[in-house]
Amino acid sequence: MKYLNGYLSIIFLCLFSYDIYAQNKIIFELSTGLPYNFPLPLTIRQNGESTIHLTAQYDSRPFEVPIFWDWRIGYWNDSTGWELEAIHHKIFLRNKPTEVEQFDVSHGINIVVINRCYIKDDFIFKVGAGISLTHPESVVRGKKLNEQRGIFDQGYYVSGPVMVFSAGKRLYLFEKVFLTVEAKIGLSYAYIPIADGTADVYNIAAMLTLGIGTDFLKLN
Repeated sequence: MKYLNGYLSIIFLCLFSYDIYAQNKIIFELSTGLPYNFPLPLTIRQNGESTIHLTAQYDSRPFEVPIFWDWRIGYWNDSTGWELEAIHHKIFLRNKPTEVEQFDVSHGINIVVINRCYIKDDFIFKVGAGISLTHPESVVRGKKLNEQRGIFDQGYYVSGPVMVFSAGKRLYLFEKVFLTVEAKIGLSYAYIPIADGTADVYNIAAMLTLGIGTDFLKLN
């Protein structure tokens, strides 16, 4: 709640302010945000042991290092555009069963998507699809996952598909600088390793993001 009043004030300004959408430009945006994870099934399989099934409840801790961030770069032509977006989302299993000492993806369910974007009545609507790049950290039945494997032995794995739906608004502060606010829903499935096994992680996260952007290159 301590962050919510500031977010709501910026949202109010964005919703009731005049905005400018020029044609043919490249835009970069960087935001942070407040995610909420819906309870969803989690399945953990470990060799020689019974499978663990539960309805997982996750925390996100967005302002603990590494913080929640969201950057995107896009090309806009009139009222439509394409974007490359990356979101650093985190999950920490809160309702751990007795067999699970730790189950986190705290260096990120890194969501990488291509968005198709539309402007209608000065609001920006986006639909995106892509992949999740995860960095799991877990201890199951006393066995800790080796985090020196995966891509370049850095503990990262390409883990599954992602879709993101969002709606937002821009408030221009100067000619090329603006505040941006978005509400979005991210849906992902991740197949991740644990020590001597694997896990199926389903995540639906509602995210409210706030940031700053720039029209750093206009093409018309």
